[in-house]
Amino acid sequence: MQDYGPETYGDRIASEYDALYESDLDTEAAVEALARLAAGGPVLELAIGTGRLSIPLARRGLEVRGVDASEEMVARLRAKPGGADIPVVMGDFADVGSRAPSA
Repeated sequence: MQDYGPETYGDRIASEYDALYESDLDTEAAVEALARLAAGGPVLELAIGTGRLSIPLARRGLEVRGVDASEEMVARLRAKPGGADIPVVMGDFADVGSRAPSA
C-alpha cells in the first residue's frame, strides 16, 4: 500500500472533484455566507483545491489567498478564469505556520 499524504486525496479526485460536488453542495449559499463573514476583509482558504469557493469570492472583490497540498487540484484552479490570480502556498496547511502566500 502506498503512503497516504496530505496531497493524496486531492491528487486522486482532482479530475472529478467539480463534477462530483456541484450537485451536492450549495456553492452559491456558501460563497454568500463566507463573503458576509469576511465583511470585505481578506480570505484565507485552507485546502483551496479547484477554486470552487475562492474564485467566486475573488469575483466579489475580496482578497483571496489559499493553501493546498495537491498540485493536481491547484492546476485545476489555475486553469479556470481568475484562478491564476489567486496566490497559493503549496503544502500541508497544518505545517504552513506563518508563511503567507505572496501576491
